[in-house]
Amino acid sequence: MTATALAARLEVSRRTVLRDVQTLGEAGVPIVTFHGPGGGIELLPGWRTALGGIGADHGAGLLLAGHPLLARALGLGAAADAARTALLAALPPPDRARVTALEEWLLVDPAPAPGFAVDAPLLQDAARAAREHLALELTTPEGTRTVQPAGLLLRGGRWLLVVPPDDETEAAQVLPLDTVTWHRLLPGRAPGGTRTRTRALLRRLPLPLGYGGGPPAGCQPTVPATGSEAEDQA
Repeated sequence: MTATALAARLEVSRRTVLRDVQTLGEAGVPIVTFHGPGGGIELLPGWRTALGGIGADHGAGLLLAGHPLLARALGLGAAADAARTALLAALPPPDRARVTALEEWLLVDPAPAPGFAVDAPLLQDAARAAREHLALELTTPEGTRTVQPAGLLLRGGRWLLVVPPDDETEAAQVLPLDTVTWHRLLPGRAPGGTRTRTRALLRRLPLPLGYGGGPPAGCQPTVPATGSEAEDQA
């Protein structure tokens, strides 16, 4: 790609592109330039950057590095803290200040809303089951079942377990974790379980609540009264 094309895509000047290419080259990034007709700027195939200090164990918490409360609730607090430390150490001071500025005004509190409390071991085991593709045996008022979670959803102050449907054309099942009275993490996959991308499943959830089959007991949505109902409440 030419410097002019890169400048247009990145919405910067051509001079900025050339300066950054030189800086990256001096830093060891294998960028080559070709002059003349058909020339341009290329990155050698197969090159990958490495962020020093972050191993496989830390990588699990990398995307939660800026959300310490959420990371700890999911059992990834140590991994997130280590990833945050390594990430900040790899950034120059000006960039480090811009990154940490987010923590000064944004805090994600994963605590459930009143009435929807979830035991910490259950939430952490559910997160591990979804993350490591493990099966989870659990008991709810409807009975005991074994599932292989596709993911977790925190919506409206309630932790929900996303369970893939048997038929991939159907919507996922959503199980409120606050209804679970007993659970056990199993070492293998659930019998007949399938893995589907959680985001794809979430896109097919019924809106607005996404509980599947309507909201469970104790979680009724607020619907504006109309017509005769409004008159009765007046």
